[in-house]
Amino acid sequence: MRQTRGGLQTGADPAEIEEAEKTANLRADREFERALWPKLYSRRSQNEFARLTLTARFKPEMQFLRMSLVAVALLIFVIGCQRATDEPQTASAPVPSPTASVSPPTDEFASVRPIFAESCARCHRDDGAGGLYENEGRRLRVPSLREGRAVGHSDARYVRQITNGGDGMPAFGDRLSPEQINEFVRFVRRTFQNQ
Repeated sequence: MRQTRGGLQTGADPAEIEEAEKTANLRADREFERALWPKLYSRRSQNEFARLTLTARFKPEMQFLRMSLVAVALLIFVIGCQRATDEPQTASAPVPSPTASVSPPTDEFASVRPIFAESCARCHRDDGAGGLYENEGRRLRVPSLREGRAVGHSDARYVRQITNGGDGMPAFGDRLSPEQINEFVRFVRRTFQNQ
């Protein structure tokens, strides 16, 4: 005699037992769906019911996909933060303000620039280009300090020309000290000849 357990006979074939369990699970699922969505059977079509059932069945996969996307975003964020901390950090010494530490540039030719403007610029012009100059009825052709023969002159020749004058240029040896004359030569070389 076979004993029954839950409507199944003991000692039955395992395939029969498995089939009976599937049937029982399917019956339980249907009862659960009817309890969860009682109005579906009466008001909605079978297609909508199938759609809702499929959505309910794939929710675990969707949750896994969402969690995967969150994990990837978090991983990218952590890597980005790690790279930011890998960069060498400099000592955080106070940075001086530009106005406090940088003094205005000093003009190394401050002593000769006004003398050039007063005594030389009317013939050689402010830009050192030279040209025609008329003085007391005499027309002089003043050489350019920027180009031509003046660029090839030695410093000693400039010193002699400024000190002694000549070729229409007045002598400045009695008005300027030797240091000022040497400073003038440096001024001409740097300002007009970029040397």
